[in-house]
Amino acid sequence: DSERQDRVVYRFTTSNTHLKIALPVGADLGSLEMHIDGRRLTPELDRQRELSIALPGLPRSEHLLELRYHFVDAQTLGQLALACPQLNPAGWTQQLYWQLVLPENEHVLFAPAHYTREFSWVWSGLLWQRQPPLEQRELESWVGTVSSGAVTSGDSPRVAGETEEQFAARERQRVGSTNRYLFSTVGTVEPLEVYSLTRARLVFLASLPLLLGGLLVIYFPSARHPAVLFALALFILSASLVDPESAVLLAQASSLGLVLTVVAAVMARVSVRPQVATIAVRGSSKAIERTATEMYQRAPGSRPSTATNPLVPTAPPEGES
Repeated sequence: DSERQDRVVYRFTTSNTHLKIALPVGADLGSLEMHIDGRRLTPELDRQRELSIALPGLPRSEHLLELRYHFVDAQTLGQLALACPQLNPAGWTQQLYWQLVLPENEHVLFAPAHYTREFSWVWSGLLWQRQPPLEQRELESWVGTVSSGAVTSGDSPRVAGETEEQFAARERQRVGSTNRYLFSTVGTVEPLEVYSLTRARLVFLASLPLLLGGLLVIYFPSARHPAVLFALALFILSASLVDPESAVLLAQASSLGLVLTVVAAVMARVSVRPQVATIAVRGSSKAIERTATEMYQRAPGSRPSTATNPLVPTAPPEGES
């Protein structure tokens, strides 16, 4: 929800005997847990708020570093700029995976352009969902935490006496209650900037414009002009080509507005009554109201009869004025 917790695993090679680590701004140093090659360390804090640790082993050796910490301030929705710890000195990053785990009712709307989006759209139930190709267990196996056993695997350790099938079922249930996004990059690691929204707010912001546009078309005939509809379709198509993934997400979220627009169109159709034609007769103070279904056709060339045609006034009898 409003709290943020980071777990960082670095596999790196260095010839230095000491390593300095700069944590992101806002990280709680009191909650920091650090492991290097499977051994827990208590780092030293210098004046620049950098962690300094001594590296075991021979020069030019490979190490596995794990950090766990959380943030003091609550995280707000909307624009998020997530930074990761920086290793000093650090060279070229060959490959970095960043897994972002959000609550089930929170979604990423816009993803950063300088990160590769490592997920695909799959059909699940009644909607399209983004599914990453690598989950937490696969990421741990890729970095080497599962095979080497140097780092505690997973955020939910196995309960004593729990079988492999029970543990896998519990992991699937835990994963199913979150939204997971995977990004990757190489070279210089920049902050991960994303824009997230709750599901209720996303549905509201996507459905409201569609509903207002539908009501405008229903009750204002001038809005149904072909030029207006063509311009609107061209705008939607252009926006979809710029960011197809956000377009799919917004299209699904606007389904409520589409349903409400259809209901409004049906109600407007049913509530419209047939128009009544009012014909005034000269010399009479009354008007004769007749609908289209009450009109009758006469044969071509026939002359109307004053006896049968109620629309032709009859002359008053002689002696009457």
